[in-house]
Amino acid sequence: MYDDASCAPATGSGGAHPINHARRVSSCVLLVLKYLSEQTDRGRPSCSQAPLSFLAAQAPWAPSLPSAPGFATAILIMAPSTGSLLALPTAFVQPETCSNIFSTTVLTPTVTSTHVISHSTTLVSTVYEVRITVSDPAAPRFTTCQPPGWASVAPESRFVFSPAVCPSGWKAYDLRTFGATSTAYCCASGYFLDNPSWVRVDDVESRACFKPVTPPADNPSAEAFPSPTDVMVHNAYRISWQASDTATMSPQPPDLTCGTMYTWVPGSPVTSSPCPTHYNDSPISDGVAVFLKIGLPIIVVLGVAGLAGLCCYYPYKEREAKRIQARRAARAAREQDEAIEAGRAEARAEAARAAASPSQS
Repeated sequence: MYDDASCAPATGSGGAHPINHARRVSSCVLLVLKYLSEQTDRGRPSCSQAPLSFLAAQAPWAPSLPSAPGFATAILIMAPSTGSLLALPTAFVQPETCSNIFSTTVLTPTVTSTHVISHSTTLVSTVYEVRITVSDPAAPRFTTCQPPGWASVAPESRFVFSPAVCPSGWKAYDLRTFGATSTAYCCASGYFLDNPSWVRVDDVESRACFKPVTPPADNPSAEAFPSPTDVMVHNAYRISWQASDTATMSPQPPDLTCGTMYTWVPGSPVTSSPCPTHYNDSPISDGVAVFLKIGLPIIVVLGVAGLAGLCCYYPYKEREAKRIQARRAARAAREQDEAIEAGRAEARAEAARAAASPSQS
């Protein structure tokens, strides 16, 4: 059922790059999410119901993700609602036991792949299994690792907090200011923010936190999986705050004088620096701006030259057509005159033969 070339690891003497393999594993996660969605639409149990516990029971390696190669963990990304949001004015501290919460459910789709080695040679890899762990936010163990009151919030808003700061030890990404409101994403230590188009719920794209994972060398099953890296995913905390909230927030967020900041470790000082003069917050990219300045005038000049050429070309074609028509008419007239003259000559010759016949008799 799951046959996707993008799920396969790259082969060859050079090995597989971790980021490239992470993208391939991400494609596999998309297949699993699609499968779960199909099961729910058909009225079958969803990812938080009993059959998933059965799947986990069939996989004894599920409770310990770091010791199992071939894992890709994911949490369903949900869109925020307009209801009440949980506030985190101070840094929430997760229990130490929450470092590994990606082991609630396991699916094992079978995938195949095709690798093109050269322009003339194609290598088809053997069928293998990619073990994918889908974390369940509804699991009690997951809930205990979230801020107090997390379970009482509407499911679609549980990863959105306001006013809020990032949990302790986490890192803030993509800090932005929109008027009096500021926003940011929070990722756990060792994770980085990315925008995975393969994680979708109701066609709403969200951003998540990723972390490459290398399985331990002493795991005998590590040889069964061709790539040395997997990827772990967790929901990013989406936080926001008003300018009037900063006085009661700890640690206080930085002053976004330039309107945006790529990343910030909460509590660390921010070095003041001039805002980049090339920064453009409009929807028009630098490439489009260059095109409008250079490419568009060239296109206009070429267009005017083309129109001028067409204005000269069509009259020329019309005159040429008239000349050809005149030559054909003249040729037809000559041929007609020649035919008439030939007929007359034949008539004269016939008359001469007729006149000569009586005199001979």
